[in-house]
Amino acid sequence: DIEGAEIKLLKGAKETLKQNDLKLALCAYHNQNDEQELRNFLSIRNFTLNGSKGYMLMYKEQNFAPPYLRRGLIFAKKG
Repeated sequence: DIEGAEIKLLKGAKETLKQNDLKLALCAYHNQNDEQELRNFLSIRNFTLNGSKGYMLMYKEQNFAPPYLRRGLIFAKKG
């Protein structure tokens, strides 16, 4: 959990993400569009994706806006 910087981490790990047999667990709730951005980024790099069961309600956010329910984790597997 790197507190919302998951996309930045992945962009900096371009060479590592080219390897086969990778498994990732990424937090997908810090920012409104984290889940969709993570899914898009990883799917075009041939990762198989799953999400954690259930959702989190982010009602204490300063800018409370949709999506109100967010998945906690994205699991990604390659190879």
